[in-house]
Amino acid sequence: MFRKKNLALLALLALMMPVVTLGQGAAPASEPIAKIIDEGMNRSQVMPTIRYLSDVIGPRLTNSPAQRRANTWTKQQLEKWGMKNAKVDPWGEFGRGWELKRFTASVAVPEGNVPFRAYPKAWSPSTNGPITGDVVYIDATDEAGLAKYKGKLKGNIVFTAPDRNITPGFEPPAVRTSEENLSKMDAAARATPVAQPAPTDA
Repeated sequence: MFRKKNLALLALLALMMPVVTLGQGAAPASEPIAKIIDEGMNRSQVMPTIRYLSDVIGPRLTNSPAQRRANTWTKQQLEKWGMKNAKVDPWGEFGRGWELKRFTASVAVPEGNVPFRAYPKAWSPSTNGPITGDVVYIDATDEAGLAKYKGKLKGNIVFTAPDRNITPGFEPPAVRTSEENLSKMDAAARATPVAQPAPTDA
């Protein structure tokens, strides 16, 4: 009888041991999560990183000098934060890089020059100084449409998109919702019945 009781007790302990082990193993898992939360909430580097990459280095076209500056800066930051063996890995052949140094455009009128908002297409060649010419708009979406302009575009500044009528905007893009409107929205939500799922056979 005594032996049977001992065997039953040992069997019960054997069943409980995995539960105890799992319970003890799960507790430390919250510690690294708590450290990550603390780091993100109290010492986050997200905004300084975005600000430097966006405002100081600026646009980073593929294989451009700005992209290489960003790569070098990122490597240095990782080393500053304690990362080991940080390096910039090559990712393959791409071709020639491109970076915009300076660009201005204006419309020549008898009274002087009127600034014209424009931006060169990436990988456009340099103009080797200022250029002037008549403006020509072409309405073509394929090679057949371009055929009628053959021999008529040389020396001209070509526009490939129609002009857009841009009107000034006086309304703010975002509006703060007033307490009155919030109350109306809440009342409307409460008055709207919530659809209940159809009963199903068990």
